Amino acid sequence: KEEEVEIETKEGKVLECIIREMVGTDRDSFLNEQNDRIIPGKNGEPDRMVFDGYQACLISRCLWDKTTGKRINMNAIVSWPSTVQDWLFNRCKELNKLNAGEKKS
Repeated sequence: KEEEVEIETKEGKVLECIIREMVGTDRDSFLNEQNDRIIPGKNGEPDRMVFDGYQACLISRCLWDKTTGKRINMNAIVSWPSTVQDWLFNRCKELNKLNAGEKKS
């Protein structure tokens, strides 16, 4: 599955992109990386989570430049406004069914 989107960068440039569903190995790798973000406490239970690049990690696996055919890299994504990242992150989660178990409001 895929969908075309236009993204306006902070410089005002419009990027024509495609959000694509990940293949199984990319999805598994993404989920494994999320486990690495969890920092255990003294009792071994999850204590806290590292959020640096959290949204960009998923977006960079799903977002492709329509013109070049290449993935958009994380360094570009983290420079975009948070509202753009939030919207893209939610679209990527939905497209890849990573939002299973979330309550719909």
